[in-house]
Amino acid sequence: MITQSLQEAMQQSVYGRDQEIEHLLTLTTQALLSSRETLRPVATLFGQGGSGRGHLIATLAQALERPFSTLDLSEITEESLDRQLQGLSAQTVLLLRNPEKAPEAMQHRLLALLGDGRFSEMLLFFSARLGDRFYLDGGFLAQFYAQPIWAGGAVMEHLGGQKGLSTALLSFMALGGAIPLSPPDLSMLFAIAQRELEALSAPFEAQTKSPLKLDRPGLIAQALTLALAPWLNAKRIKAHLPALLLDALLQAIKRRGAQPESIQVRVTAVAARELKLLGEDLSSLGWRLSRDLDRTQLKWQSRLQKGRLTLSLQHITLVPNTDEASDNGTLPAYRFTRGFDQIFGQRAAKRELEAVIALLKSPKKLDRFQTPPPQGLLLHGPEGVGKASLAQAFCTQMGRPCFVIAGSELFDESHIALVYEQAARHGPCVVWLKEIDAKGVIGGVVTAVPTERLEKLIAQSGEGVFTLATAQILEEVPDTLLDPGRLDWMVEIPDLDYEARKAFMGELLKRPCAEGVRAGNLARYASGMNTNELARFERRALLEAARRGLSVLDEPFLIEQINTVKYGHRLEGNRLKNYRQELETTAYHEAAHAVVSTLLQPDKPIEQVTAAPRAGALGFVAYEIDDKLASLSRQEVQSALAVLMAGRLAQIRAFGESRIDSGGADDLERATALAWAAVSALGLDEELDFLSVGQLPEVLGFVPFAARIEARVQHWLEGAKARAQTLIEQHWESIDRLASALIESETLEGKTLETILKPLRR
Repeated sequence: MITQSLQEAMQQSVYGRDQEIEHLLTLTTQALLSSRETLRPVATLFGQGGSGRGHLIATLAQALERPFSTLDLSEITEESLDRQLQGLSAQTVLLLRNPEKAPEAMQHRLLALLGDGRFSEMLLFFSARLGDRFYLDGGFLAQFYAQPIWAGGAVMEHLGGQKGLSTALLSFMALGGAIPLSPPDLSMLFAIAQRELEALSAPFEAQTKSPLKLDRPGLIAQALTLALAPWLNAKRIKAHLPALLLDALLQAIKRRGAQPESIQVRVTAVAARELKLLGEDLSSLGWRLSRDLDRTQLKWQSRLQKGRLTLSLQHITLVPNTDEASDNGTLPAYRFTRGFDQIFGQRAAKRELEAVIALLKSPKKLDRFQTPPPQGLLLHGPEGVGKASLAQAFCTQMGRPCFVIAGSELFDESHIALVYEQAARHGPCVVWLKEIDAKGVIGGVVTAVPTERLEKLIAQSGEGVFTLATAQILEEVPDTLLDPGRLDWMVEIPDLDYEARKAFMGELLKRPCAEGVRAGNLARYASGMNTNELARFERRALLEAARRGLSVLDEPFLIEQINTVKYGHRLEGNRLKNYRQELETTAYHEAAHAVVSTLLQPDKPIEQVTAAPRAGALGFVAYEIDDKLASLSRQEVQSALAVLMAGRLAQIRAFGESRIDSGGADDLERATALAWAAVSALGLDEELDFLSVGQLPEVLGFVPFAARIEARVQHWLEGAKARAQTLIEQHWESIDRLASALIESETLEGKTLETILKPLRR
């Protein structure tokens, strides 16, 4: 029976719904006390998606210690409805969702089944989104809960004039009460968010072995909640808010490159003041977020000290909406303005995307071959090559707004369905599935994006909705998503080439620059950098120039900023225990790499050699070559191994065995991995030239031919060592000359470097 303690227990689980809970329990008590030969509904709950209708009834079932079941009448067949109802217990609390979206035949079938006396003891509830005129009107809601019986009749009478519900089903629903739920206010959502965050610490520590401490969890919850705007509801917070914090933590750990012993998340005094100002008028703030589609941005900063990672919220900023269209304030549809002409490089990809757009705009070109236009498009390529920019430009060139589904939203099937529903009404438009190869944790298991529902939505979306997806790894995209009628056109986005980097540098050089700064030269130094790294370089260079008070940007300054992004900050002498000794050792190490590379790999021009210690490397040899070899010859691998061995051998030649240190560990690791691949996978060994164990170790549980492979790997490494040793002895004068120059200047490039290396190419 309903008791005061049961009401209090429900209020602890359902925030800010005291009057709704009281009315619900009153209706439930009446249902439990009434004598029923056939099933009658207890109540119909009205509210927006995410207003907590399902959670409210699930909490009731738990409080009553009854089984709970929910069915979406818009998604199941009549046969499935029969089967699922037959499997329910007589004591079940049953919630039937979306009756207004069920076909009329389904509604009649439902009434026939529920008329069976076997279901008379169930507690039946309906959940609908009809009647927004009532649950969005605060004045009506206040009157409703003052006189719920009279007002409930008015609600049901109003529904009689709306499409979707048959007269018979509406009459059946009217036998029960009505419970309208207003959209959750921000204070309610903040409370839900704090509870979700506080429940995160234990499973996080169990998975990572790193204790997680949340300082001022209430403020952290508020900031993360606002960051999810404009789609704010309880369901979205539960599904995505923990992932939002975890993503910030994982990014911080990734940047630090080490697993911390403990983690602390805190809010700075500045961010706390900003949150206080935003929260002075929660009603106005909620309106700006939900109707005007304003956004909030969080700025995090991390620090790793003595094994403890501290993630600090530095700022929270409210960003007014300026360039988004919306569908009645429900979901935002972005309108991008950047076209293909504003994107550096990627000429081939842009040409192919323009061809797709031409087909979509002129589908009659396909009539000759009797094939439909593509339903979806996949852009795939490594991180930082411009997939997001190309996706935005694609929408711009199409002239269509774009709905974006990203991050944890990709694992929320109901949210995806809602987006496609909105897109169909808003069309023609584009739905962008951002990073579709992402992995999520569902029920404690790492899983790919669920695709069955998504496949149907893409295939059934019609000509008005075009699906665009991006991914880093093509092999991680579920195969069924690439079937005809889904993502049936693929475009590969390769690494940035020289021309793209040169174009980027050309834009940078439109700032005040010294004479003689060459975009092409900077592009060569930036070899291997992606768009994210180039953007970091540009931002760092401009801020550092302003900090130093420079009047112009010169080439040495810009090259130093490139090196900082690629290899880390330059270390000062007092950061190393013996700076002079480290400099000498590194100089001979890198000089040997450069000399042996020039002898064995003359087609790989060296751009720079440095012995200047940095956070990411004590020294390095930088090449200006961009091309990635499609295949490797035996000679190329053997040459690469000799180059890798040369650094440590030169150290020993110059200073003896006593100066061996860990500075060559990376070289040895790379050499061992390359030799193993050459023998076990690439078929390059003289004795095992037709052997490739591939994935056999994973299948068999052991490495076949292990002893023979290990012997041949050792043979390759010893051969590379002997070859490098011979070349070092033969060309020691050049190594010594280059090392001496490095000790004096720390970095050599351009003509100075070429003067030393050019004679070796004869």
